[in-house]
Amino acid sequence: MITRTALMMLVAGAATGANGQLLNPDFETPGVSTTFADWTEYGNSANILADTSELLNGFASLKMFGDFFVDFNTKGVFQNSSASVTPGDEWEVSALVGDITGDQIAGQNFGFVSLVYTDANGNNLLDLGTNIDVNSVVTDQLTRFASSRVAPLAATGVQINLGFQQPVITDGGALHYDDAEVNLISSGNDIPFYNGGFEELLFGRAVEAWVDFGNSIPNIFTSEFFTNPPAVEGQQSVLMFGQFNGDPEGNDSGIFQALPASAGEQWTAAVSVYNDPGDPISGANVAILSLVFRDAGGAVLAEAPVTAADSGTATGVWTPVSSSATAPANTATAEIVLVYSQAPAESDLNGDGSIGAGDEPTGLVRWDDSSLEIGAAARLCADQNQDGLVTPSDFTAWVLNFNTSNPLADTNQDTLVTPADFTGWVLAFNQGANGPTCNP
Repeated sequence: MITRTALMMLVAGAATGANGQLLNPDFETPGVSTTFADWTEYGNSANILADTSELLNGFASLKMFGDFFVDFNTKGVFQNSSASVTPGDEWEVSALVGDITGDQIAGQNFGFVSLVYTDANGNNLLDLGTNIDVNSVVTDQLTRFASSRVAPLAATGVQINLGFQQPVITDGGALHYDDAEVNLISSGNDIPFYNGGFEELLFGRAVEAWVDFGNSIPNIFTSEFFTNPPAVEGQQSVLMFGQFNGDPEGNDSGIFQALPASAGEQWTAAVSVYNDPGDPISGANVAILSLVFRDAGGAVLAEAPVTAADSGTATGVWTPVSSSATAPANTATAEIVLVYSQAPAESDLNGDGSIGAGDEPTGLVRWDDSSLEIGAAARLCADQNQDGLVTPSDFTAWVLNFNTSNPLADTNQDTLVTPADFTGWVLAFNQGANGPTCNP
């Protein structure tokens, strides 16, 4: 798993043209206002060069190196491919990369070949970068490096991003890139839940693979440089606190991620939360975990929020919380939402003579080890023999289940197996295939 990827810069629209999914994939055609035709540059373009004399595949290659005047300088080129992407597709981007004797990348310098999925508006939804460092590059030889992953919900396009980062200004060396490709690996894959442990980092994004909101300060970020407390899993967690914006209604900040879902499915959203002892939740501030179901148009059908942490939550310990619910009719997606809700100011806490921004209750939380999972699909309550049908034979099955105290007989879902469940079964039977569902 990659632990650091450089800043992705995106434009809307997709390229169309030759050689598979990309234009000018071999960097043979110079640009008018850019180094290469059909490629968009970011960072210091003075160090993005067309090289025709060193490590080549054809007549030219792309050469990149550091700026040598500031730490963590990043540069690169990207192109939106002509590919039409469907969620569940797995695409791969790749390029030949190498360095040469006398100009090898050194120290912490690294390049990357990144796959970026975009939505219909050109927004970055999800990306994955394969890093190329001193331990992986082959000197005096071009070697293909690739990145691939399954497209998330709302993905319509795929972008290739080739870049170079110089974390320390004194580290030298250059990389050469050539023969870029974008290829479809497979279709119809299940869409996975991404970055539940918050280990994937991306400069310029709050939390990779998640959508953030209310991140105005910014007040949501992955704790790359905050190692106390240790994360539940891996090295990173997500920090979240209020916006301090003076809104008289308070403010909400958070992140969310969705997966395809269908009516009747049992879903569970889970996460661990940490009330930071150095800045504990105060006042009426609250951290919330919510499981949300939406229809195909994005409208909320149902939600199951639970309080993850508030001012009464113990500090200095990771606390697991979860929320489970059955997807209602017309469900298209299940969504996990992590929210920090900051209450409005009630007094002049900062002493500036007025009640407003900066006077809100304080406190921050950390999130880690999140998941969004589907359980066993809910079944029709009347279907006591679990053959997928509602028939008179289910009465005999209910009697057997009742006599053995089998939870399947709990048709009124009060967690007990009692004679009252017979009435529940009759009501469910009379509704047939449109009757209520039970879990288990």
